[in-house]
Amino acid sequence: MIEKAREAVEGFSGLYEKTEQRLSLTGYAGSTSENYLRELARISLQFGTIPDNLVEEQINSYLQGLTNRFTKQQGTFKMAVWGLRYYFRKIKNQQTSIVLPVIRRTKDLPVVLSQQECRRLFKADNDLRHRLMLITMYSAGLRVSELCRLKPCDIDSDRNRIHVKESKNHKDRYMVLSSLLLVGLRKYYQQYKPEVYLFNGNRKGAPISTEVYPASGCEKGWYHQTGFASHAAP
Repeated sequence: MIEKAREAVEGFSGLYEKTEQRLSLTGYAGSTSENYLRELARISLQFGTIPDNLVEEQINSYLQGLTNRFTKQQGTFKMAVWGLRYYFRKIKNQQTSIVLPVIRRTKDLPVVLSQQECRRLFKADNDLRHRLMLITMYSAGLRVSELCRLKPCDIDSDRNRIHVKESKNHKDRYMVLSSLLLVGLRKYYQQYKPEVYLFNGNRKGAPISTEVYPASGCEKGWYHQTGFASHAAP
């Protein structure tokens, strides 16, 4: 989408380069930068021009359309608002006259799977690597990006903890390493002998991609097989 906008929309390449540079210099995570830039590309492609040339009515109409199209994916709407807000305030250095909606935080309680549901979920895939990826993520409460960056040296079996490095907002933290997970990881390590990263990508020594992970047969397939896809999330 970004490349398409750079080719099709006049002025977007300059917008992209300035915004990407500012996001990088101010320490935004790569995933956040990509999301902001993708949403700027989306609205630019929609109107055939960069956001600078849009009026309030056009942007409001566009955001309203997002809420209708992505009713179950509020993240798209939020990223569109945050991306536009960042662009106008940080790149254009102006408090734009366009009033962007305030994103109110929801306070939904997390869904906690029962022991029986966990067993069904973890047994849904016979592939040891896929199974350990999901168990590690669920047991330690990891984000997908954190799982992909884990290294064997981050597994501290002596202290029964997992060292999660450079997490959200560039913060490190420790998570509990369960004894059952440790047994599974040892079995996995003996069979796969991972290099550099705990769960390697297609190339040795390279991490698995956060984009490849959901499509690797893990998340969606497991949830549908177990029968509780509608209410569970890792």
